[in-house]
Amino acid sequence: MTKPLAPQLADPQPGPEAVVDARQQWALVKEALDELPVQRRKVLWMMRVEGKSQKEVAAELGLSPKTVENHMTLALKSLMDLLKRSRP
Repeated sequence: MTKPLAPQLADPQPGPEAVVDARQQWALVKEALDELPVQRRKVLWMMRVEGKSQKEVAAELGLSPKTVENHMTLALKSLMDLLKRSRP
């Protein structure tokens, strides 16, 4: 009876190219975030990073839920547009 060969495990660490790509992508995202109006950036951050609901963000910022929805929609659209323009 033969023993099966040990499976080759991939190195869990990202390679140098992946690290550079990730840093470049983060720089683009940060630049795009910096270009957003303050209120849009706050709404985006609170909902996507902090995981707050639309109602929670509205209450904290003193806005209507519809206004928060509009800010989020415009923030995401702006980010997508900025990132598309920056890609070769």
